[in-house]
Formats: sequence, C-alpha cells, structure tokens
Amino acid sequence: MTEVFERRAVTVLSTDMVGYSRMMAHNPDATVEAIRFCEDTIRQSGNAHAGRVFSHAGDGFLVEFSEDENALLACLDIQATLRAYNSGIEPERQVWLRSGIHHGEAIVDKDNLHGDVVNIAVRLQETAPVGGTLISDAVKDALPSHDNNSLISIGVLRFKNIPHPVEAFELHVPGADGAIHVEESFQIDMGQPVTGFGGRSAIAVFPLTYASRSLEHEHVAEGFSDDLIVALSHMRQFPVIDRSSSFSMGRSGISLPTAAARLGARYVVSGEFTDHGHQFKISLRLTDGSTSHILWSDAYLIEPDEVIPALEEVSAVVAGTLEGQLEQAETVRARASRLSRSNISSLVWRGRWHLNKLTQEDSEQAREMLEAAVEQDPENSEALIQLSFWHWLDCWTQRQPKQNVETFHALAQRAQASNAHDSRGHFLIGAAEILRGHPEVALTHFQQSLELNPSHAHAHSQIGSCHMLMGRPEQAIYSLEAAMRLNSQDYYLFVTIGELACSHCMIGDYDRAISLARRSLGLRSSYWHARMTEITALVRSGQSERAGQALDTLQIRRPDFFAKPYIDWLPFQDQKWNRFFQESLDQAREIKRQQDTSDGATSPQTVTKVTV
Repeated sequence: MTEVFERRAVTVLSTDMVGYSRMMAHNPDATVEAIRFCEDTIRQSGNAHAGRVFSHAGDGFLVEFSEDENALLACLDIQATLRAYNSGIEPERQVWLRSGIHHGEAIVDKDNLHGDVVNIAVRLQETAPVGGTLISDAVKDALPSHDNNSLISIGVLRFKNIPHPVEAFELHVPGADGAIHVEESFQIDMGQPVTGFGGRSAIAVFPLTYASRSLEHEHVAEGFSDDLIVALSHMRQFPVIDRSSSFSMGRSGISLPTAAARLGARYVVSGEFTDHGHQFKISLRLTDGSTSHILWSDAYLIEPDEVIPALEEVSAVVAGTLEGQLEQAETVRARASRLSRSNISSLVWRGRWHLNKLTQEDSEQAREMLEAAVEQDPENSEALIQLSFWHWLDCWTQRQPKQNVETFHALAQRAQASNAHDSRGHFLIGAAEILRGHPEVALTHFQQSLELNPSHAHAHSQIGSCHMLMGRPEQAIYSLEAAMRLNSQDYYLFVTIGELACSHCMIGDYDRAISLARRSLGLRSSYWHARMTEITALVRSGQSERAGQALDTLQIRRPDFFAKPYIDWLPFQDQKWNRFFQESLDQAREIKRQQDTSDGATSPQTVTKVTV
C-alpha cells in the first residue's frame, strides 16, 4: 500500500551562491570559507525569523517558514549581511546569493519537504539576478500592502514540468550587483528650485481633514482644497505643488515636515472641516515645513444652506491673504449671485471628486454631473475644463477613435476660450493635439500653459512627451524630470516614468530604461507602453531570456497586442522610432518561439544586440 504523507502549507526560501564553480576552481579554500559564512548567516537569519534549514547541498540552501513575511524578512537580513561582508573585501572574493521565495503546499517526509512549492522556489532562485530576490505572486498576495512598495513585476514565467505559470516579482535590494537600482535610476532632486520662479520656495495645499457628522459634504473638503490650489497657481507668486501629490502626501499619515520635504515644498496649507453648532467651520493654517512654525491661521463659519458658494469666497480670500495682494472685500459676491451659481458649483465639485476616484463607476457619475453643469451654464469655465479632462482620460486610456478625439479637441477649445487666463485650457488643447498626431502644435500650447502657470506639472510632462515624439529624447528627459519635481505623487506618475523609460531607451541607456519601465509597471502593471519599452531595452541589451518572459506577460495582459497596431498608433514624427520598437518586439517574439520550442527551459540564451 502506498504511504500517504502529511501535507502542510509552507513558504520556501531557496538560495544559491553566484559563481560557485569559478570560485572553487580559483581558490577552493576561500570558497569553502565563504560557504561556511553563508551557511552561518542563513541559519542565523532563518532561526531569527522562525525558519529552519531543511536541505543543504554544496552552496545551495532551502529554508522553511510558516509565514510569508518571515521568509521575506529573513531574506532581506541575509542579503544585508552579505552586503556588509562584501564591502570590506576585494571584488574577486565577494559573495553574492540569488534567492527565490514561493508559498504553497508541501509533502512532508520526516525533516524534508517535497512538491511544487520547493521546485518553484528553486526555479525563481535560478532566474533571479545576481544579489537579487524573486518572489512569486502567491507570496506577494499574502503580504501586507505596505510591503509591496519595493516589489516590481518582471512578468509571468513558465517553468519546465510546472503545470501553471508564475508571475514573479523582483525585490529591490539596494547595493546588490544585479538588483534593480530604482531610486538611483529615476530619483529626482526635489530640493532643486522649479524653473520659472526665480528660486522662490514652493507651496503645497493638503486636503482638509473631514471631521463633520454630515455625510453629504465629504466632497466639499476636497473641493475647497482643489479651488485653493487653482487660485494660488493663477497668482504665479510661488510654485504650487500639484494636487494629486499634495493630497497623497497629506493623507499619508507622516509628519508635516517629512511630507513637505518629500514634496519639495517650503510652505504647507492644511486645515479641518468640522461641525460648529448648526454651522460648519473651516480652520486653516500656513506652516513653514522646515521649522513647523505656523505663519498664519484663521477660521471661517459657513451656513449649511450656502456651503459651496461660501467656500468659493473663502478660497479667494485665503489665496489673496497668502499672496498679500487681494483683500477680503474684493471677493464678496452678492447673495443672489452666489445662489444662482450654487447648483452648478455643486455639480462641478461632485463631478471632480468622482473623476479623481479613478474607477469606471465613478467616471460615469463624473461625466453625468459635469455634462449637467455645462448644460446649465455652457460658458462655465470650470465645468468645461473638468469635462474636457474627462474626455482626455477617456480618449487616452481607452484609445478612442478619431471622432472621440475631435470631440475632446472642440471641448478643450471651448474651455480655453471661456477663461484665457487659465493655464489648463491650453494644456487640454495640447493634449488633444498630441492625440491628433500634431506634437509641434501641442508643444506651443503646453508652453503657453506654462507661461500662465509655471507650476503646471502635467504641462511639463507633456512637453517631455512632445520632445520624445519629435525625436529629441534628451530634451524630453529634462522636462519629464521637472514634472516629477512638481508632482512626485501623481495618480498618473506611471505615465511620466514610462515616458522617461522610453526616452532613455531611445538614447541607448538600456539599463536605466529597464529600471524605469519596471517602476512604471509596478505602479500600473497593465501599462502596455512601459512593457513595450522594457522588452525593447532587454532585447537591445542582450537579455534575451527576460525579454521573452516580459513578452509573455504583455501577451497575457494584452492578447490583442500583435493583432492591433499598437506601435503604429504611437505618433512619432520620424517613423524610424516606430520601426525601432517594432523590430525589437518582433525579435522578442522569435526569442519566445525558441523558448517554447525548447519546452520552457529556463537556461539563459544569447542574442545579438541590435542598433538603430
């Protein structure tokens, strides 16, 4: 009778020394000494995190953990110890490990473990870069969300004799030779002054903390901060940090000085929306982020039946106070005028609130509200601008046909005509011109947008896109990095980083292009443009196996990629760049065909580097 063995869920860490055979041939005694050091390190770290070594052969170790997070912590501890060890010795004697981690069911045979969970951990370890770590999607899904920040998908891997594909994530291990140096590759010096303001310090507006018992005014707290950002940017006295970066950092829970430093802002406006008897109360503060000193504070009482029109007044008053030029009396509107606009403003504020939720359901609600606002007042500047933003996102994310782009273009022109002093109008026309295939025309509008508001981060980003499409990647990099200084926490940061990756790929800096593309994909794994750039850079730097793996992921995420003209859709002025990417993708397809022919073997292949 066949014995039935115990099964249990485990997490397995597999490690292996890099260059073991070469080191043994060169200096066997030093190599044995290095293996002994590795074994001591692995056992100590394993024990410290409730793990146990269950298999050891030569330079390879297998460690069992009951918790995914413990396996990850032990691996980080091991790699940190090795980095410290390597820092004090000559390069030829340095010791590096590859590591792989997988979670699943194991067959228990006394002190040993068997099954796919072990095999997949070993295969991940074999695929990992020098000094790096790959974990499976099964491990990633079990980790707390805050632990996922340093994980970057490298694609879906198919291993020989493993029945199902495994999505692998590379763990950022700073200082290791093969690890992805994400921060070094795309880090922007947030302390540098923004062009166009003569070195003046930046200001950030955090969202109001909503502490009211009323459930129907939650959107008001965001709407007020939105309006204040717009009002401050129009005055052009200080660079204003973009809304999405300020809101993201304001909600992060970190201290105000830390948040200000990360945003590159000297001054921060913050406050609360609270109940005050039968009224509402807004309390505001202007704080010097470098010292935490409160430079100004005030509070405003608002009647429940006049919340939005009253807040519009408060926004203008606060902006004027901060700038030192506008007095409260100049912003007082007649009560009748306020009431006539209150319904439209409510629709715009609610629509903008839903639009920033970035879900399909919220997008539809935003469109309904913004279209209703424009129908009530066809000349309302803010309603036209927000509805134009909706059409821009729809055309861009859904790759809408030409007639949709023309609708967007016409609406953007109306928005610009409604308020010639609002930088967003020219920005929206420029965004439409890019989609129409006219980057030179778009560039003119983005430059006009920056003349009106040098803080407009999206305009800086789109100027970078124009330069990239016009075959000027060096200039593109400058503008894209300027955008990141103003808006390092943008909802659409994956696009800016993706454009940076593409620009670096165009100048032949393939390592940085790969790093940036993976960072972009870490923010939005389905972003096909970044995946295309990653594959191109991998092919052209000779990393054939990873190019095939990345292509596999692209085709899983975008099964119609080669059936539709994705690359032809890119509006490069010189078609050589379309061919540049198309030829790379075609070569990646051939690499993938060879990998499939070899029955999914994971041994490295070679490929001739190609150039334009």
